[in-house]
Amino acid sequence: MSLQITAVYTALLALLMLLLAYVVVKQRLAGVPTADDLEGSARFESIVRAHGNAAEYIPISLLLLAALENSVDSAALVHGFGLLILLSRIGHGYGMVTTVGRSTGRFYGTIGSWLYLLAASVAVLLGQAGII
Repeated sequence: MSLQITAVYTALLALLMLLLAYVVVKQRLAGVPTADDLEGSARFESIVRAHGNAAEYIPISLLLLAALENSVDSAALVHGFGLLILLSRIGHGYGMVTTVGRSTGRFYGTIGSWLYLLAASVAVLLGQAGII
């Protein structure tokens, strides 16, 4: 059980987390908006939530990827799932950092993340059952 594929996506998603943390710190150093600055406050909250949301989704996503890599023989399938969660989290983070409220990146990032969690969970169960 070497989990070489999972290691690659773990490193890439860790770099994404670091980038999102940097954006939060950069915004804090620029001055946290006051309650009077509703637009600035909403933007800051969105940036902080982008990092927080990634911190909520990435750990379980990587556990599922490791379980999948351990459950199936198809490297292509594992890479497909890894790319799905990586691109979904990038899209979600980008959408939240660059836009307050609804955005295309946030929408598709959320849908992709949910799809990943559902499909990867099913794939792990099927792999453990010897079906795939």
